[in-house]
Amino acid sequence: MGVSQLNYSKAIYILRNPYHSMLAEFNRQTARKPSGKKIFNRGESTAPTRVFRNRVWNEFLKYYVNIWEKMALYWLDEFDRPVHVLLYERVKENTISEVYNLTKFLNINVPFNSLYCLSSNTTGNYHRVKPKWMTIENLYNKEMRKMVNTVIKNVNAKVGLRRNLTDVLHSYLLQDD
Repeated sequence: MGVSQLNYSKAIYILRNPYHSMLAEFNRQTARKPSGKKIFNRGESTAPTRVFRNRVWNEFLKYYVNIWEKMALYWLDEFDRPVHVLLYERVKENTISEVYNLTKFLNINVPFNSLYCLSSNTTGNYHRVKPKWMTIENLYNKEMRKMVNTVIKNVNAKVGLRRNLTDVLHSYLLQDD
């Protein structure tokens, strides 16, 4: 993963549903500037519709699903020092509690008023507004779901129980039959 020579004493790993993380990364990489917009931030735009209908999306998934698996297995199985797993979905749902737990892992004392301040802007300034057709169910066909589900199951088999992530990883699975 390119980090083995670094001398980390501990790590924070953000785990996100691969279906959502790969779609977000694909949108980021292939986003096009909307007409009439002077300032463009790739984090606010989406990929053009046509790229989901050709092999670009499929090839992207074949590559990035392996990246997702390698990253997860490295940080959850191979990294030999303490790792705090931040679940992306939980951070979105319960930011203050997750950040509080993170401060405990890092052994940092954060005053309550700082955590309270954090609660006033948990969503940030950049938001990708996806069209209604851009759903996980529409974008991942049966073959793609099988591929992603296989990777999720593999990560779950290797680290799920030990890392107390079985329920989370299982919740990421989509029906593929």
